[in-house]
Amino acid sequence: MHIFSHKRLIFCLTCFFATFSLFFSSMIAATKGKQSTVLEHWSAQIIADRLEESLSFGREIKAYYDRKYPSLSGRIYIEQSNDVVTVHWFADYPDVRSFRRINRQLGLDEEFIALMSKMQGFIVAGTVQQKLLRPYATLEKIKPVANLVQGQEGTIYFTSANSGSFKEILASGSQSKPATISGTLSLPKNISAKVPAVIILHGAGGVNDFYFEMADILNEMGIAAFVVDSFENRGIVFGVEILKKVFHSYSTRIADAYAALKLLSTHPQVDKNRIAVMGFSHGARVALFVAAENISKSFYKGELQFAASIAYYPNCFPQFENIRFTKAPILLLLGERDNICPISACLDYARRMQAAGADVKTIVYKGAHHQFPVLPDNVLIMAPSLPDWSHCKQESYILLQDDGNWFFPHRNETVDEVNAYGDYTANCRLNGQAMVGGNHKAKIESIKECQNLLKQVFQLE
Repeated sequence: MHIFSHKRLIFCLTCFFATFSLFFSSMIAATKGKQSTVLEHWSAQIIADRLEESLSFGREIKAYYDRKYPSLSGRIYIEQSNDVVTVHWFADYPDVRSFRRINRQLGLDEEFIALMSKMQGFIVAGTVQQKLLRPYATLEKIKPVANLVQGQEGTIYFTSANSGSFKEILASGSQSKPATISGTLSLPKNISAKVPAVIILHGAGGVNDFYFEMADILNEMGIAAFVVDSFENRGIVFGVEILKKVFHSYSTRIADAYAALKLLSTHPQVDKNRIAVMGFSHGARVALFVAAENISKSFYKGELQFAASIAYYPNCFPQFENIRFTKAPILLLLGERDNICPISACLDYARRMQAAGADVKTIVYKGAHHQFPVLPDNVLIMAPSLPDWSHCKQESYILLQDDGNWFFPHRNETVDEVNAYGDYTANCRLNGQAMVGGNHKAKIESIKECQNLLKQVFQLE
């Protein structure tokens, strides 16, 4: 089992590669004429009296890096003050997908983890920033489709909205600004009649390979799959940034879910009455929001509804004050050891939903952490960019009222949805203690639960 910080892995890579390169080549040559999409800036401090040791190890890092990622360009500079050396490293990625792919691969590569494990203790402190450089003029040239009447598949650009707030959603307001987002639609083979579909909503880290693995599983069942990307065209590279304005991002992604539902309903091979939603983490919370009757009626007057909601490890601290859900079944799939979205709040919420008449099934997987189906089996990684919420109890619950306001019952106070939640939970959150981990057994069992529910809801043999 590997227990190591994913961000620290990347930290070490860039810092020691940067240090090595500084003394041996001063700069990595950038690819001429290349239009960068993502500029990544790492800043890290290294104990000065260990620089020679880091230089020696830098040769190993450079050999690994040049072999695996020879096309990545970057530049560095170094500052020294007393006994601390600060290394700055800028990397240019040609596109968002390569940025995500390389960062994901580094965090899971056995060889790289073994290399980095040698270097624990070198880093004193550090920060990271990522910035999307893709010109918006390019985005404007992408023409979203109005419908899928031509039976399109693959990558599809369509129109959603940057929703302003839950007040706006519940009032069916018109203040939202349109936004172009994308999704990847895959259909089953040998279609003889209209098929059901599942809309897959990613977590705060964006789209990853598991969602497409899940899409393949659905296709084999005779179900279409639409993996929606809420981030790339909005310029969100490192999605954890959205958690700073968590409710604002939820309302926007609710608009994405319904835009995808409307779009899929126009496809000649999709049964518009058999479209479910499956969400992970941040997307799972959205999957629970769209199960609410009042939110459903705010979009298309409830004429189009999700047939089921599947939520993998959602954040359950935000809840509805008055629970009125549609008749669609809800499946909650939770990790026992999840300290990012602790199960206690979800179990409480499930009891409230059941008491209100909602069709809810909750399953807790023993020993499983956040992202248990996404990561390889027995890989356990510290995620310092995410908070540990496991010490937050009922005083952290916040209730969505019928008018769209958020209410803290333990404070008897209504709060601004955009920024307040982080301030109100600061006393119980622990930074730098969040863990994510893979659990193959829980993954397989959870997929079977999804299949069983969908077979029942979609009336599949």
